[in-house]
Amino acid sequence: MWSLESDRLYIQQLKADDAPFILELLNTQGWLKHIGDRGVKTIKDAEDYISSGPQEAYNNHGHGLMLLKEKDSNCSIGICGLLKRDYLNHPDIGYALLPSYEKKGYISEACRSIISWHKEYSDQTAISAIVSPANSRSIKLLLRLGFVLIEVVERDGQSLHLYQYDL
Repeated sequence: MWSLESDRLYIQQLKADDAPFILELLNTQGWLKHIGDRGVKTIKDAEDYISSGPQEAYNNHGHGLMLLKEKDSNCSIGICGLLKRDYLNHPDIGYALLPSYEKKGYISEACRSIISWHKEYSDQTAISAIVSPANSRSIKLLLRLGFVLIEVVERDGQSLHLYQYDL
C-alpha cells in the first residue's frame, strides 16, 4: 500500500475502515450537486463503494481516489486521486472535501502532490480533468494548476455537459 505526504496532508489509499468518512463525504451538498448521488446511504454501501471503486482502481490501474488526512488533527478531510474513465484518453484527476475544509488550499496541495507522483512514476504523464460548467470554483482551481480547456465531453455523440481540461 503506497501513500504520499505534503506539507499539511497525509495522502493514503482508502480502506474499509474509512467507510464512515466516505458515507459522510458522498452525501454532502457539494458532492451531490457537482458529482452526483452514488447511492451510498449506509456504512455497507460505503464499504462497497471503496472496494469496487478506489481499491479496484489501485489493483487495475495503479492509482485511484486517495484519502486526505490533515496532519495536525489526523482527521479525514477529503479525497483526491486519478481515475480511469473509458471515454478519456488520460487519467482524470478527481477531488472532494468536507465543506468545513474548503477554501483552505487543501485540494490544490493534494492535486499538486498527485500530479507530481504521476509524472514521476507513470510512463503516460498527461492528466485530464472533467468538470461541470457550473462548478466555477473547480474550474478556477484547474486553471491555477495549469490545466487548459480542451473540449465539451461527448459520449456516443451526446454532450455529457462536462468540460474536459488537460495538463
